[in-house]
Amino acid sequence: MFKIKSKIIIASILISAVSHPTHCKNIVSKTIEKIYCTLFGQEDLSPQYRIKMNKALVRHRIENPDQVLVKKMNGFASKLLNLNLYSFTLDGIWLNENLLEKCTPEERTFMMHHEAAHYKNNHHNKLLAKIVPVAVTLPALTILFRNKIVPFKNRVAKYAVLSGLCILELLGITELIARPTLKQQEREADVSAAKALCANGKIDAVQGYVQELENLIDNGYGNDYEPWHPTVAEQHAYLRPILTFYEKY
Repeated sequence: MFKIKSKIIIASILISAVSHPTHCKNIVSKTIEKIYCTLFGQEDLSPQYRIKMNKALVRHRIENPDQVLVKKMNGFASKLLNLNLYSFTLDGIWLNENLLEKCTPEERTFMMHHEAAHYKNNHHNKLLAKIVPVAVTLPALTILFRNKIVPFKNRVAKYAVLSGLCILELLGITELIARPTLKQQEREADVSAAKALCANGKIDAVQGYVQELENLIDNGYGNDYEPWHPTVAEQHAYLRPILTFYEKY
């Protein structure tokens, strides 16, 4: 009985500690920021990109844009993940200048405003605040109560089952929390970028970006599966009405 009560107390302390948003921001977010800074790059943006990024931040009502961490993304993360990463935002913004140079001016402007919207809305820290408590607590509870959950005497079998349970829990977190949250945040950033651009006389950037989406749809790429982003067709469905509204005025 004492052991069970002790485990419940430990579990309660753990849940309380990891569930506090400030704790997540100050410890987990800062640690991950350092890791991403190492992975994505520590070199400053070229002057022309810094000026454009500052304008995007100002249009999202970010005060003192020069104080925002904005860096040039290196090629390591793209190779590691086997993805063409154009940009990334945590407590700062990383831009892949080489890939952005291959985009149309309208696409490039829209993408930079999209990242400014992520930064403005504090999206990545909000995601961490959702994921970290569950990602830490569920596996920890499984380990703390392993004898009750998996009453096997064989040590190898016990830890094999426990490992499997922890993996299933993390997969569940990915599918039920991370993926839907990220897709919703991508949509919010797109909508925020479109409204900020249109409201500041840059409707041409939104028109160009929407045109590129329509070209992809015409070429059969509209419903290609995107694990972490809305599909091209979904993007077009929520951006086209915004553009139509501003084109009337």
